[in-house]
Amino acid sequence: MGTWIGVGNDPRHTPTMTFETLPFHWPLNTPDDALTPEQLQHRDAIGEAARDRDEKRRLWLNPPEWVRKVLDVIPSLPPRLLPIDEHAEQQLKRRTLTNLYNERPTWLVNLHDKLAAADFAAYGCDDAPSAERILERLLALNLERASLQLPVSHVTLFARNGAKGSRDACPAAARAPCGMLADAEWVGT
Repeated sequence: MGTWIGVGNDPRHTPTMTFETLPFHWPLNTPDDALTPEQLQHRDAIGEAARDRDEKRRLWLNPPEWVRKVLDVIPSLPPRLLPIDEHAEQQLKRRTLTNLYNERPTWLVNLHDKLAAADFAAYGCDDAPSAERILERLLALNLERASLQLPVSHVTLFARNGAKGSRDACPAAARAPCGMLADAEWVGT
């Protein structure tokens, strides 16, 4: 599950604790022709928001004016990005995802909000539900999965980090908790 490290034995979010425990909107191996038009729209919206966020983070990490692409010695690997000069090298050393997320610039928050909105919409929500509603839905889902002998979701991550404030609950009752994928991604990245 998770591990504990750092000052005060702080929790570290690992894939098994953060991502693999979360129910997705529909089984990920569902063929495209088995998805409804609405599911296809939601899938595309989530994918677009995730790609947009990824692209903008990559550009922040390695601004084109500070790097040059060099072909790797192994042709199947992507080109390596190398600093164009010493000044760029010094600047790039400070550009880490940790530093980016510690700064939390508005553009990054907006990109995460866009991804969360697409995720909430796929669960049938117009807005982010309260932490209490998310936990209620996780409990219901876990009880349902337990009755079907399926793996149980891990809820403590969301009790601490998963919700985005107290807003109206999602209308789609008895389904997976709204926004779990987007919120887990936010705290786990």
